[in-house]
Amino acid sequence: MKLIIAAGGTGGHLFPGIAIAKALKKRSAEHQVSFIGLDRELEKDILKREGFSHQALEIGRIKGEGLKQRFTTFMSLPKAYRQAAALLEEHQPDVVLGIGGYSSGPVILAAMMKRIPRAILEPNAIPGFTNRMLGPFSNRIFVSFPEASRFFSKKKVKWTGTPVRHELTQVGINRITALNQRSFTILVLGGSQGATAINKAVVALLPAIKESGHMIRFIHQTGERDYEWVRSAYRTSGIAHEVTAFLRDMPVVYKQADLTITRAGASTIAELIETKTPAILVPYPFAADDHQKANAMSLVRTGAAEMILNNELEKNLAERIFYYEGNRDALEKMTQSLKQLGKNPASEAIVEECLKLNVPNA
Repeated sequence: MKLIIAAGGTGGHLFPGIAIAKALKKRSAEHQVSFIGLDRELEKDILKREGFSHQALEIGRIKGEGLKQRFTTFMSLPKAYRQAAALLEEHQPDVVLGIGGYSSGPVILAAMMKRIPRAILEPNAIPGFTNRMLGPFSNRIFVSFPEASRFFSKKKVKWTGTPVRHELTQVGINRITALNQRSFTILVLGGSQGATAINKAVVALLPAIKESGHMIRFIHQTGERDYEWVRSAYRTSGIAHEVTAFLRDMPVVYKQADLTITRAGASTIAELIETKTPAILVPYPFAADDHQKANAMSLVRTGAAEMILNNELEKNLAERIFYYEGNRDALEKMTQSLKQLGKNPASEAIVEECLKLNVPNA
């Protein structure tokens, strides 16, 4: 089977696509996978490292920007559609899979016009603008959260969960948390592009942590924009740390983390569930339809995570860090709750459905 995956914009869209691509290739080396995304260096670098081809569309954001930017984006849609149609003509895929992001729309619509079977993955509890528009034109709709099903035709929907990198599965299986013989390790994430509010809140706590004498160590992904000043603050603080703009070996860092402070993007939620990593979730307040808060609540309701809203972060974060550092039982309860949320590998379920789409009348 030849599969085209339309995924781009953020790592949250890209990594599930990579997990699906690897699951398909694992079944047979004869299966072919290509990605259509955006012309972004991080995106191209990740796919090159994973061994997948990448071609880009010229398109910007559709929602969440100013009026001028949205007008420019809509004006670029016809060109992006023509580019997508040309790429489909070139690759002749058997199935096209869209994973949200800005490239999915033109690719799925071009596939519809060419009568190519098509599916979409909605990784959030509240579907994004693009996927809501594409639902009627898709043959299958995979959802990560049951709550998302109500936005689509029930006969098309399959609840699969969010695909995660295979390497993370072993972290969850072999997880050893809160070892007394080492320092308390906090993993700080803000998505692939970083989160300035989280960066500022954590840096503001460093003097108090140092003064307390608590053995706390940080692994901190800052994003490119904030890397230099955050790294400088850690060096000045004297606290044990590993600071980087972008973390590449996630299985290693999740295995070290006793607690994660992170945004609540769909891929992050899926990785926390897969690795059984306790977390303080800080939903991005400007996410479309407040979907990150809905994502976070899916874990909070079951006791699998705690949520702190963005505007309460600096006021409450220190107290919660010290609480969990001194209450390992609370972390263990989160880990046990996360185990209850685990689902069979989403990537395998999606690959199976895509293979069925490649068979007439399946």
